[in-house]
Amino acid sequence: MGAIAPPEPRNDWCAHIGAKLLSCRQELGQSQRAVASEIEISYSHFCDLENGKHAPSAHMLWRLSEFFQVDPGWWYEGYEGE
Repeated sequence: MGAIAPPEPRNDWCAHIGAKLLSCRQELGQSQRAVASEIEISYSHFCDLENGKHAPSAHMLWRLSEFFQVDPGWWYEGYEGE
């Protein structure tokens, strides 16, 4: 039986966005399913964004900004990656 491979390291940008998504969602008291439904994406895609597995597109950041009522530039605040 082979060794289990360690998980892929998360991209800093993805992790940064995921943490901000989690914070916004919890502040509103919304479930992942509820937010995904409101912004019209699949639950699994939203979970992947929030867990830092995927980077959101510019269009998705715009939609998230509208939903959470934050300035689109807010997503970049505090990010010090490459």
